[in-house]
Amino acid sequence: MGKGQRIRAARAAEKEAQKIEAVKKAKKKKAAVITSSAIAIVMVVCIAAGLIYNAIYSASYSRGDIQRKAIVMQTDHYTVDAAMMSYFFYSQYNTFVNNYSSYLSYINLDTEKSLKKQDSSFMEGGGTWYDYFKSEAGKQVKELLYLAEKANEEGLELDDNDQQTIQKTLDNYKTYAANAGYEDEKFISMVFGTGVKESDARKCLELTALADKYYQEYRDSLHYTDEELESYYNENINTYRYVDYYSYAVTASDTGNSDTYPEAEAKAKELAAVTSTDAFRSWVESYMRSSAEITDEYTEEDLNTDVQDKLNGLESKKSTYSESDEASEWLFTEAKVGETYIKNDESGTYTVYFCTAAPYRDEALTRTIRDLVFTTATYETKEAALEKAKEVMVKMTEEGLTEETFQSYAAQYSENTATSANGGLCENYKESTFEGNIAKWAFSDARKEGDFEIVELDDGQAICYYIGVGIPAWKSDCLSAKKSSDYEAAYEEWTQNITLTENEKNYSKIPDNV
Repeated sequence: MGKGQRIRAARAAEKEAQKIEAVKKAKKKKAAVITSSAIAIVMVVCIAAGLIYNAIYSASYSRGDIQRKAIVMQTDHYTVDAAMMSYFFYSQYNTFVNNYSSYLSYINLDTEKSLKKQDSSFMEGGGTWYDYFKSEAGKQVKELLYLAEKANEEGLELDDNDQQTIQKTLDNYKTYAANAGYEDEKFISMVFGTGVKESDARKCLELTALADKYYQEYRDSLHYTDEELESYYNENINTYRYVDYYSYAVTASDTGNSDTYPEAEAKAKELAAVTSTDAFRSWVESYMRSSAEITDEYTEEDLNTDVQDKLNGLESKKSTYSESDEASEWLFTEAKVGETYIKNDESGTYTVYFCTAAPYRDEALTRTIRDLVFTTATYETKEAALEKAKEVMVKMTEEGLTEETFQSYAAQYSENTATSANGGLCENYKESTFEGNIAKWAFSDARKEGDFEIVELDDGQAICYYIGVGIPAWKSDCLSAKKSSDYEAAYEEWTQNITLTENEKNYSKIPDNV
């Protein structure tokens, strides 16, 4: 091959190589375009899938489907899912807010903010308000489950009256919803948490009713002799004894002299030398008037008011024992009627105590009644509650009013959740235990067995049925306390013998609706 031919062959080979390289580059560019497009398509598909998943999850959560599949606690025969736990959680929350409504700002609970973002001073060791209500609901549900298992073990079931009470509560929710302008299910979800429905509320009410029924039956089964109650009283004597006394504090600043501390102490000793309540009152009045300075700003009338207020507040009745207080220690261990004691707080205040009643127990007789309550929460006004009370009273009278009749109607109609399950029974109640007007009615000298009457309450009306005089107040207190103590011991045993499992992570399904 000649030189010219070799050159032409080389150039041809070079061009062919360039063509091949160009084809390779074109293929790579096309592949890159295809790869980028594929990635973009995959990304779009993933984003779309995520949005669809979130939408499905959100819808399922709003319906409560997810919560109902998340078991929070269970025993052999009963299960509480996250929807039910949400009901108990917000029941705790709503009750707390209602009870502490005037103090929420002081305890730093803002009902407009997330509970998970607010620290709670009620949590030992620290935590949020969400943690607090979660903990309270958890403790409540555990007790309900243990009690329900005991009810199952004893063959105890809900009866028609129990179901009627549950239905009445659900009907009340519907009434509240209508008054607020919401659909039933929407209202329940707003009050008890996203996804909670009437069916969830019913299951919670049934569990609560069964547990309460067993709890009441267990307590009712506990009986003690007079000797046992007397023994319990003596073992806890300072808990169930009271003292009465007069007291007045003389402070160094009252004297206005440079030698103030000795002067205050001397005045306290003067008061401590009296031997009667009349002399005690007379000394206090004289001291206040002699110490007062009448001015244009502080008039004689002002002084008279202050003196009368002070005299009215000198006596303390039915004071209980305080282990950390030296005056209380003296009153409960050494004092005799008519004796005095000076307490020096080491800062210029000398408080004089005059014993008017040595340690005693409350022998006042209790009363036993049944009540049937209609509240303004359901009937809106006292007048409407009164009309309902009259209607029910007519029905009972037509049937022939007996204690058994009243018991049946109380179980069906009463809104007093503390007594309705027990036929409205208020057994061995002290005067201070009853609401004002019921106390006046039950402790009236004119009261006789079988009396029944409508009594006006602060928030509604009550039909009351009088059963009779009960046991002494001290014995009622000891009886209640001993039953509680024995119940707590039995409950501790149940927790050891009944298997309860708790899934902590499923608490997270409870919504932070606030």
